[in-house]
Amino acid sequence: MPYLLLSTTGPLMQAWYARSFTSLMPYRLYALSNLASMLALLSYPLLVEPYFPVFEQAWAWSVAYALFVLACLGSAWQSWNGVSSEVERSHAAAAPRPAWSECLLWVGLAMTASILLLAMTRHLTQDVAPVPFLWVLPLSLYLLSFILCFDAPRYYYRPGFLVALPIGGAADRLAGH
Repeated sequence: MPYLLLSTTGPLMQAWYARSFTSLMPYRLYALSNLASMLALLSYPLLVEPYFPVFEQAWAWSVAYALFVLACLGSAWQSWNGVSSEVERSHAAAAPRPAWSECLLWVGLAMTASILLLAMTRHLTQDVAPVPFLWVLPLSLYLLSFILCFDAPRYYYRPGFLVALPIGGAADRLAGH
């Protein structure tokens, strides 16, 4: 349950951030979250696991989770007190709803990244070796793609990604045979 609550707060925090700071882009928080995940992934086997027993890791995680809950409550309070209905209406009126085709493309692109990560994980565990350390490189690349796409619009060049997607799929297909 704590993992579910922790992993689903991203969109909520972005909405609160967008309401409180209307001139700033909330997606940078998603890039920052993925950067923290990548740093944790890369540092855990080298800096945490060898030097801290599991009990101390669990205690530190519990304290960090409690601090996270307090930060969420503080953000909720600030968002609740800092938003007027006029600001919400003007912000909502400024952005038209995306078309269904656009929404389906977003879901498809997000699903593609997850499918590719799952395919790579399956390949590594069934065809190469079930060594968890082998997952670090593909998972790091996966997180890096989210960092670059959500940090700033200048990193995301849509036509380039749309061209690279079938090329990457074809290369994966050829490498698998």
